Amino acid sequence: MEPTKLMEVLVVDDDKATCEFLADLLTRDNYQVTKATSGEEAMTLIQQHHFPIILSDIQLGDPDGMELLSIIKKLEKPSVVIFITGYGSVDTAVKAIHEGAFDYLSKPINLADVEPELKSLMHRAMRHIESTKGKHVAEIPRFQNPAMHMIGKSPQMVRIYRTVAKAAMTDSNVLVIGESGTGKELVARAIHDNSPRAAHPFVTVNCCALSEGLLESELFGHVRGSFTGAISNKRGLFEEADGGTIFLDEIGDITPALQVKLLRVLQEGEFKPVGATENKKVNVRVIAATHRDLDAFVKDGRFREDLYYRLKVILVETPALRNRIDDLDELILHFIRRSSNTTGRVIKGISTEAMQSLKAYSWPGNIRELENAVERAVAMTNTNTLFPEDFPEEIFRLSAPVVAEGSVDGTSETQMASEPQSLEELEKFHIIKILERVKFNKSRAATILGIDRVTLYRKASRYGIPMRSRA
Repeated sequence: MEPTKLMEVLVVDDDKATCEFLADLLTRDNYQVTKATSGEEAMTLIQQHHFPIILSDIQLGDPDGMELLSIIKKLEKPSVVIFITGYGSVDTAVKAIHEGAFDYLSKPINLADVEPELKSLMHRAMRHIESTKGKHVAEIPRFQNPAMHMIGKSPQMVRIYRTVAKAAMTDSNVLVIGESGTGKELVARAIHDNSPRAAHPFVTVNCCALSEGLLESELFGHVRGSFTGAISNKRGLFEEADGGTIFLDEIGDITPALQVKLLRVLQEGEFKPVGATENKKVNVRVIAATHRDLDAFVKDGRFREDLYYRLKVILVETPALRNRIDDLDELILHFIRRSSNTTGRVIKGISTEAMQSLKAYSWPGNIRELENAVERAVAMTNTNTLFPEDFPEEIFRLSAPVVAEGSVDGTSETQMASEPQSLEELEKFHIIKILERVKFNKSRAATILGIDRVTLYRKASRYGIPMRSRA
């Protein structure tokens, strides 16, 4: 819906160019816009005047966006707060949504890409304001669990964090789709860990690992004597998960008969153990996952349409690793640290040649393949630095060559590729690349790197990185 009168919006971003850009977009859409370029300025404005909608960056300095949100919630007339920020993390998204933000929007390097989604968000905010006029809105429970295991700051991952944050606040069933090895179980765990069911069991079952009879017994349990070998009663995984969450991995592989029984659990909240005469009631949230094309399965009659839509109340699609190469540095360093801790080996760095080849590889096995490759390299290396020969041969046989360009500090990537790099050298190189990529916009570079501008300046001083282009 278009605003029938000028709706007042406060735009808060410490990057003046971003603030101007967003204000211009909203003004063109017939909103009355006030701008603030610091958390302190925004705090003064919201205490003097009520803004129905506030669009704010999270990383503002002191106070930051989260502190502003806390202040706004205490006002007599709270505002709808939409956070727009650089590539974030799942804990940021979950915390923002759980603590009362209306929504969370990622800010890509090309800000023009924000426009369609921002317009949609603003219209939803308008509808929300109209629908809640004069009504009491229940307090959203505070975020409690910051422990996350999902890694990445690419736009694809930010969208997943946003969905996880919202899904965790509901009790709806979730379907996670994506190629094998893309972290579907991590998504399921993140949803469970940040939901009201977090204190109850999280139970997983691989539906393609068992035959139909064994899977039915595993899911629903059985009574003594119901089949050969059933020498005692056995509780099923649905019963084990009562009060919590059950994660059904590879749901696309279950048989039609089991699909019927699973549908009954979703519809009625009850099931019948194998060989039993009475049903058992359970309170379980179902999160299912598959790498199969369930839409095609439904059309072919291989998967029940009613079950499909029962499962797909909330849909999450995990991206293939080849589609989120920007996350590769962080993932590789994470797996190096984890394998080093597990094996007790001290790995100080990875050669640039090895890193470039890892980035050029297509990773058909996704995150799982990357994790195994790094674990293998840590186990095989004879030094404290990982070189190409430490990784599986097929990675470098199938990697496309990387053309290196010059660097702002006078060291070319070609030169760096022939030398091992410590983690500090790798960090320096990454900061330089990001600064060049955003044409030395310090606010944007800090946002992409996931640090504040003060930390960026400290690291630049430490590594001798110029903060403006020499061109």
